Amino acid sequence: MSSTARVQTCPAVSVRRGSTSTGAQRMFNFHFAGSSSLPVAILVALLSLESASAQSSPPLHLEAIYTRSLPDSFAVTGVSASSSGAVAYWAADQPYIIVDTDTQRHVIEAKQVGLPVAVAVLGGDSIVEVVDGRTPRIIRLSMTGQVLGERSVDLPFSIEHGARANGVWIVVGKDSANIKVMSIADGGEVKAIDSPSPLTSAWSRSSAYITGWQAGYSVSLIGSPFDAYAIDSDGSRTPVHFVQPLLPESDTSSYQPLWISMPIVRLETGFLRTFADLRSDTRILVLYDDHGNISRQTLIRSPLGFVASLPERRLLIAIRKSDQLEVVGYRWRRGVGDHDTNHKETP
Repeated sequence: MSSTARVQTCPAVSVRRGSTSTGAQRMFNFHFAGSSSLPVAILVALLSLESASAQSSPPLHLEAIYTRSLPDSFAVTGVSASSSGAVAYWAADQPYIIVDTDTQRHVIEAKQVGLPVAVAVLGGDSIVEVVDGRTPRIIRLSMTGQVLGERSVDLPFSIEHGARANGVWIVVGKDSANIKVMSIADGGEVKAIDSPSPLTSAWSRSSAYITGWQAGYSVSLIGSPFDAYAIDSDGSRTPVHFVQPLLPESDTSSYQPLWISMPIVRLETGFLRTFADLRSDTRILVLYDDHGNISRQTLIRSPLGFVASLPERRLLIAIRKSDQLEVVGYRWRRGVGDHDTNHKETP
């Protein structure tokens, strides 16, 4: 069970806006239900914990470098980023996948996929692999939608989410109330992964996220109790267990927040996790150190959530809703900025 921590306010991180492109989009699955417009100006300040180590943690500055739009009917249910910089988006109710590379957008027909639950761009941005949660199987497609191959996967549960990590698929599903994690090698070998701590969830929808990077992955519960851990794929480091933040409760009987967690994303050092209230625009952004301790935290009232990252490029991918849903790329940097962090800049 994760422990909790209290925070004090100490502005530390600003968000600035770069170039953008516009277009109509729908909500990011259920995470942004009931969202209102994004404020004209926003300052995201990650707040320091009441501890010496937290107060000495360097601030994280974010600058929006692009905004990308999706078709009006495309209700995004997942986002993944590859080491090449390609970003893939998929929707449970649409027969195609969208991939944005550094130079162009690809719309890839995927009618043969029953329920996409994970997507990875491979082969120098020439191949897309899709995990079908309905069959289950893994389908390999070209950027033009040609089926290059597929392989069935024999698992004791239905796949709910997955990610590539260190050259293999890591997938997660739910068996009764227990969270199960397994690896799927490209050669077809399937292995059960022993969790460093038991994960159970009473959440009635999808139970957990997997987020992968070059050398490891994280597993995080979507619903309470929000337990989560990160691990190196080769087991060379001690697993990281994440401290649960103290999420605010309503002081009125007429309204109670409904908190869920969005994926844990990797930074060059540490991690970032977004908690979202499904009944409002309130978000809690939590910055963790490499040991899973909370170093900074803030509450914002804007429909924003970080869903993927490219640590080697210092790039964070966020879902943000104003009048439309936007996918925003943020470049991050550490340390004290050359301007007053209390100054608000238009995102």
